[in-house]
Amino acid sequence: MKRYWKLVTIAVVIVLVIGTFYIQSSMAASDDPEFMFKTVDGNEEELDSIALFGNYQIGTRFSDLKITKEGTEYKKINSFLGQFNSLYTDEEIERLKTDYRNFMRGKTESENLFFEDTSLIAYVNMDMKTSLNSYESTDFSLDISVLDKDTEKHYSFNIKLPESERYHSVSVEKVYIDDGDMKILTNNFYYDDQTDYAEQVEYHVYQVNLADQKIVNDEVIAKTDGESSDQQMELSLVEQSENADRNTKIGIVKKTLQEKVIDEWQSTYETIESELIVYDIVTSKQETLEIQEELLENLLVYNSGDTFYLTHETDEGLEVAAYNHETKELETKQTIPLSDSLPDYQSLYKIENDKLYIISPFAAMGTDAVISIADLKTGESLFEGTIEMKNPVQENMDYGLYFHDLEIN
Repeated sequence: MKRYWKLVTIAVVIVLVIGTFYIQSSMAASDDPEFMFKTVDGNEEELDSIALFGNYQIGTRFSDLKITKEGTEYKKINSFLGQFNSLYTDEEIERLKTDYRNFMRGKTESENLFFEDTSLIAYVNMDMKTSLNSYESTDFSLDISVLDKDTEKHYSFNIKLPESERYHSVSVEKVYIDDGDMKILTNNFYYDDQTDYAEQVEYHVYQVNLADQKIVNDEVIAKTDGESSDQQMELSLVEQSENADRNTKIGIVKKTLQEKVIDEWQSTYETIESELIVYDIVTSKQETLEIQEELLENLLVYNSGDTFYLTHETDEGLEVAAYNHETKELETKQTIPLSDSLPDYQSLYKIENDKLYIISPFAAMGTDAVISIADLKTGESLFEGTIEMKNPVQENMDYGLYFHDLEIN
């Protein structure tokens, strides 16, 4: 009999906990504030196609949200278990989960691991067995799944990575399929015993024949070349536009940094050389663009189709140079004035449809986020505005608003 009382007690506790969760969630949702775009100058129709994603914090409570011209939408946690998985998920991933629930089960929810066209969806992730000692060999393999949209059938297989014992870390950066061949861009890290075990980086493109389920080619498209006592090298993948699935051009910036000694206690590194490596993932053709010396400092590169935008901050504003990879010409070069209200720390930059979008990464009571939109062909400012709380609950509400992504439709 005592055993049954224990079971009843446990059941009552579970009901109370879940009930309390839903009551608190309902009460918290009713207190969620509305955020809005406020126009300072320009055409507010420029806001029609954008969605801003971030996190709202007040006290110890965090909420994921999306802000558009139409208002604020909070991510709903529809179940008790959902609170343990409440981090922001990309809308494309949410669509895939809704439309292809069985296929998406157990998949890591990162958009760069997926490829989709009209006939299929493919997923690639790195499967690894990690050693306790990071200097020892680690076993890596590609975990691949493909869904046929017409038949709704899917298959999965696993391929060991060539020379996987060389690497201590490997990540999948992009997946592309062309005519039955899958191309997988990865970022591979290893320790080089020729340079006192300094960490080195390689970007690989693995070609997988889906019919044979075999790796048929392994190409290194960029790598660091060791380092000296006063120099080091960096590789960084160029951010791509919203249509990244169909974008066949991959950009990698390779920098050489020179140590500059300030005094016996301090030193810093400055960029002395930089190049843009452009690789076409379909044709496997690769070219290198030497970046002009005046663009080296604070360089950011953005890829939109055949155009690569090279940007860096100057005293006059953000200088943006547009390089067309097909014509091999520098098409335009504009200096976009930056709002005095933008913070000194890194803002969110995005380029789409020949327009530059700049967003403050943070807002709080008394500190509104700034949004700026400019035409990259003419240099003209199209919109200036702020993101503000509408009808704050109290005058000195202590909140934080952190933005991490901007989508342009």
